[in-house]
Amino acid sequence: LWTELAAQYDGKDRWYLEALGIGEKGKETDCLNAWLKKTRDTWNSPAGRDIIWRSRAPEAAPLLAKLLLSPAVPSAEHPRLVRALDFHEDRPKEAALTALLEGDAKRSPATYLEAFQRATPKFLEKHPEILKRVESAMLASKGTVTFVDMVARFNRKDMVEHLMDMVQAAPGKEPGIRAARQIFAFKEGHRIAAALNKPNQAPALLKALGFVGNNQAVVMLRTVTTDEARIEASRLLAIMALGRSSSGAGVLMQLVQQKKLPAKFMPPAIQSLAASPGPNTRSFAAQYQKLLMPAGKPWPIELLLAAKPNAVKGKAVFQKAGCIVCHIVQGEGLDFGPELSDIGNKLSSKQLFEAILKPNQNISLGYEGVNIALKDGTQLIGFVTGESKTVLNLRIPGGLRKDIPKTDIKTRTMMKDSLMPTGLEAVISPQELVDLVGWLSPQLPELLAASIHGSPDVDIAVPNGTYTLQLLLYEGWRSRAADIVIEGKMVEEKYDMFKKQGSNFNHGSVLRHSFTLTDGNIDIQIKGPLHLGGLILSKGKGDGTVSTAILKSKSDLDLKNVLKAINFGDTRNLSIGSVKFTAAAANTTVDNVTNKAVGDVYAGEHNQKLPLMHKEVKKK
Repeated sequence: LWTELAAQYDGKDRWYLEALGIGEKGKETDCLNAWLKKTRDTWNSPAGRDIIWRSRAPEAAPLLAKLLLSPAVPSAEHPRLVRALDFHEDRPKEAALTALLEGDAKRSPATYLEAFQRATPKFLEKHPEILKRVESAMLASKGTVTFVDMVARFNRKDMVEHLMDMVQAAPGKEPGIRAARQIFAFKEGHRIAAALNKPNQAPALLKALGFVGNNQAVVMLRTVTTDEARIEASRLLAIMALGRSSSGAGVLMQLVQQKKLPAKFMPPAIQSLAASPGPNTRSFAAQYQKLLMPAGKPWPIELLLAAKPNAVKGKAVFQKAGCIVCHIVQGEGLDFGPELSDIGNKLSSKQLFEAILKPNQNISLGYEGVNIALKDGTQLIGFVTGESKTVLNLRIPGGLRKDIPKTDIKTRTMMKDSLMPTGLEAVISPQELVDLVGWLSPQLPELLAASIHGSPDVDIAVPNGTYTLQLLLYEGWRSRAADIVIEGKMVEEKYDMFKKQGSNFNHGSVLRHSFTLTDGNIDIQIKGPLHLGGLILSKGKGDGTVSTAILKSKSDLDLKNVLKAINFGDTRNLSIGSVKFTAAAANTTVDNVTNKAVGDVYAGEHNQKLPLMHKEVKKK
């Protein structure tokens, strides 16, 4: 049964993967071997690599090494694959490290050094030649977290200028933030203080200091915030940076309470606190709500549900409300809280409103917050992602991973409330909240409603073979019809989209055609005023069949063996299930798909009625 369930894993559902890990406990080797037997030589896929990463079978360790040594595995996956070795017993772990460290250090210096950091003194005694490779690999890895770790491990204070370069290059990403922390650890913070006086260096440093959040960083930010001799832009950046950490937010609240900020700086200060991940900051910000000037009083849930969302504006609200600093949607944002790309297919609009306005009602499994006080005075909040006898693994705001030696921890307290603060209504208006939920809601309506029009002509350059093509169509204004020709064949004569979608505006329609391609180009012609929302091209049987269906939900689409997925019109990149669509405006070429049309529309443009898609119902 475990093997069958593992074969169904789609490479997307984190909780499904974790359930597989729990399910293999006590029979790890048997489960892994059975799965490898079933998958044979296809196990090295994105989903397969996830299963190897999660497996605790001793046999998984050499497979991790094999993946790390394979040129076919993206380097972006290397850090997590190396970290997975930490969950294995000493013998298989050491064998895997030996394979990695006897490999080519120049091919992937950062990965080589990550592996080297796990080598014990006893291991290095057996392999003295490895030490000679480390120095050359270190500089080659500049710009990575591994570089910072190696600089720290070998106490290379002579590398501080390289660390400063990293802060400038990536102030809001883990390598740059870790570099800034190491500069403080070397007691070289005076270099950052001096650079804050240089207008060309200050912006990046101020941003990084907000994520560092230790006592020295907060003091520097407070100094810049209150220094009237500083340029206004730097002071505003310092105010926003203070809100990024719990200790910084505490200082900013004091400045607001004590009225130590000029009146013109009060709104950005309250906005910073309203978007801060620190405890109680949003409730504090709510007391100063008038400074942010949201429109009117909060709406009851009934009014929120009745209001019409503008999903196009929802993305801007996602950024304005600070959601983007904790959540990822379609690849944008930071990986701290749950990913929200597919949240609209899991929660209803009412549940989304409640989750946003009352985050403490239901805290997702794995997202229980913890407050860590370190002996050096640093305060950290985040989620525990792993733990050993000596190290606590924490995911902290900014999407950063921090491994904390337990000997450095003064106190560790589980948080009763969600790390998603309350008081979002202090930042956005009720209508903006409606727009945000509309944007997070199921993406199939936008995929259908945003479209190209005016006799669309589409060409798809692909190798010869057998394919199944699905055209996604929606009529949001009135009944009209046109002929649809694919590869010179009339597949639908006078296709009336309104009738095909059930003679209402609740659903769309899908036209499927399986065929054999012999000329290397799929030609699609819609000879009339229909709107084409998107297409899906998959491997097919090439039997020449044509079918149509009402499109009510994603379960009405065939999402297996997808080769290309395009959403046309004035829209964004969308996802339906595990399939990611590429956005294509009118008269463009993307992913070897060229379209010609009179124009395009976004969802809801020109008083277009929007489809109401059914939520997926999970089968029991």
